[in-house]
Amino acid sequence: MAGMKLPLLAGRRAANEETSMPSDTMTLMGLGIGAVLIAWLVFSVVKKVFGIALLLALAVGAWLAWSNPELRSALMGFAGPFLP
Repeated sequence: MAGMKLPLLAGRRAANEETSMPSDTMTLMGLGIGAVLIAWLVFSVVKKVFGIALLLALAVGAWLAWSNPELRSALMGFAGPFLP
């Protein structure tokens, strides 16, 4: 058993086997359009999640300032010079 080679796993390529990128125009256009669509979807979802997290943080901060009079007075003392 010491001299036997183990077979490669199914679906894996040997280290010395070359892989090539497709060079036909339609495949490259399809890959490019797919990449743009995926990037657009990812960034639109990230933007939406960031907006929701920002609104949630503002709501929690407002609730904390409303329910804690000591914190509210400290915040007003800090923001007082900036208010007209």
